[in-house]
Amino acid sequence: MSKGLFPKTRILLLIFMVFMWAFFSAAALGAEQENIKNPNTKTPISEENIASVVEFLCDYVDLDSAYDISGRLANGNGYLQGVPQLLYDQMAKFQLSAGRLQSIEAQDPHWASFVKSCMEGAKTILTASDLFAKAILTGQQAQTWNATAQDLCKKSSSYLNLSSQIMQSASKAFMEINPSFKNRLPSGLTYGLGVDKRPSIFRIGLYNYSREPLRIWYVIPGSLASTIGLKNDDIIVKAAGRNFGPQNNIEDFKVVLQEYLGLPIPVTVIRGGKEVTFEVKMPKTIPKEFLY
Repeated sequence: MSKGLFPKTRILLLIFMVFMWAFFSAAALGAEQENIKNPNTKTPISEENIASVVEFLCDYVDLDSAYDISGRLANGNGYLQGVPQLLYDQMAKFQLSAGRLQSIEAQDPHWASFVKSCMEGAKTILTASDLFAKAILTGQQAQTWNATAQDLCKKSSSYLNLSSQIMQSASKAFMEINPSFKNRLPSGLTYGLGVDKRPSIFRIGLYNYSREPLRIWYVIPGSLASTIGLKNDDIIVKAAGRNFGPQNNIEDFKVVLQEYLGLPIPVTVIRGGKEVTFEVKMPKTIPKEFLY
């Protein structure tokens, strides 16, 4: 009897093995097809490329600041002095950062979309900066802020606004999906990108460096920053007994000032390589022109 059953058992075992092979082959094929349909399963962007994107965003914010500072320097008859060197410097630096993005081939669709938007934003802000430089040169050559210079300036402003919209929309969408990416950015950079709302209620009137959030790049004449005694290239280290470090930014400093409206507080900065402490007194009420 056992000899009669053995062939049947072997046949059943063979059928079972063929079935299992077919099942796992189908599963593997399905997984492969799913990977094609769902590119999220592919290899994420490399650390080197992430660093390139961070550098790009820093240089983008710095170029945007350089554009604004140059506009203030060119105001009045300032355009007669020509294009501020800082604008050309930041344009050249930014072009290198934007160039590095061109070599990024992100397989993750969110990264790919963000990098593509960054390239669009880069092209647009460089166009804005170039048009603004041409406006200044046109006015300088004509020795008057003529209609041509004004028209170039208007076009420049339109491109700058478009670039800001592209970068803000793309950055917000990307960081909602990848919130951990914020941790890779210098403190306060998301404010400059328009991703996060500033915690303070007023504009202090200064520009800072993206990579050194507490170092003052330029103080606007007549601003609150100018009134309380801050100067270009100051590095804020303490206010009202609170120490500031790499994790802090200008917004943290402004929040402290906001807590002591109308009251004198000590502020310490590094100025000319030395620590300098002086008394700061904000107005009891922030003037309307400085409110957001």
